[in-house]
Amino acid sequence: MGFMDSLKSGIKKVSDEAKAKAEREKAEKEEREKYLAEINRQQALCDAARADQAYQKLRKRSENLHTKIEDAYTVLRNMDAYNTESGDKFISMCEKYFAMTPELWPYWKKYEIDVLYAMPYTRLSMVYEKRGDYYNAALICVRSINDGFPYDGPAARMQNRLSRMIKKGKFEPTEEMQKILSEIFE
Repeated sequence: MGFMDSLKSGIKKVSDEAKAKAEREKAEKEEREKYLAEINRQQALCDAARADQAYQKLRKRSENLHTKIEDAYTVLRNMDAYNTESGDKFISMCEKYFAMTPELWPYWKKYEIDVLYAMPYTRLSMVYEKRGDYYNAALICVRSINDGFPYDGPAARMQNRLSRMIKKGKFEPTEEMQKILSEIFE
């Protein structure tokens, strides 16, 4: 290979490297722009949710009730008062919260708010469990899943709680319970 061929080859290699670098930089710029566009889109959703007075009013009611439920559960647990009138009132509070969630789902979808678990379902299941009413505890697990809350907390799946309630209660699971549990294996 002569000097000119070597020079042409070197120039082509530098040119190819420059093109590759330019393509990488262009791709990186496009990725950054997509990322920033997504951040802006999410911020716009947050701003819209904050500005939506109907949603904010409902969200505040829901959060207030959620807080009351958490506080009431703490008292029930600390006083071991699951089988008292206070326990019955707790069940009513949770039912009130459950009745509110269908109103919230359209907003959660509209504003792309991820809600995978709702502690009132878990807490009510726990109260029924402490009462020894494993069947109703299991039914709350089913309801939670059907209402769109598949998790028992930040990480655990509600199916796990459901299977524990069936085992502890030593009852035959309903067809719906069996279906929910079988979905784990799909």
